[in-house]
Amino acid sequence: MQSLSEEVRLRSVSELWQNRARWHRGIAGAALAVFFVAVAALVGYCAMHMDQIVAALPRDKDQHVEYVSIALLAIPALAVGWCLKILARLVHTNSVLGDDSRQRQAMTRTYLALVADSSSQVTTEDRLVMLNAIFRPLPGSQSDEVAPPTILDLINKGSHN
Repeated sequence: MQSLSEEVRLRSVSELWQNRARWHRGIAGAALAVFFVAVAALVGYCAMHMDQIVAALPRDKDQHVEYVSIALLAIPALAVGWCLKILARLVHTNSVLGDDSRQRQAMTRTYLALVADSSSQVTTEDRLVMLNAIFRPLPGSQSDEVAPPTILDLINKGSHN
């Protein structure tokens, strides 16, 4: 009777993890598609308009490209690279969360099979270990996963010293 009650309660948990895995897989796929489309569009645009871009750069009296022109090209390139980095991080995060959801679903189903089998002799301690594994914190939500410092963090740290 206890295993049936537990199965009914944890079946909805298994469905939750299955839905979350689908959701994260969908977001990762969509973000990956946007990433590739953006890269292809940028490469195509630059290939088609490179002569116009170079012709529009400021030049000195000897027709040499000025150093300020490098900034005119570098700033938008860095902005585009930053946006692509955000998209890549979105793909990675959702891929990890999707994999984690599929693992939790598998653990939940395994747990239910063990609890339903009366000959498995699952103890209370075993149940606690399995339930702790199923309901552990999500990847990326723990404090030991610290993001690398940004440029602003480094500037602020340098100004305080």
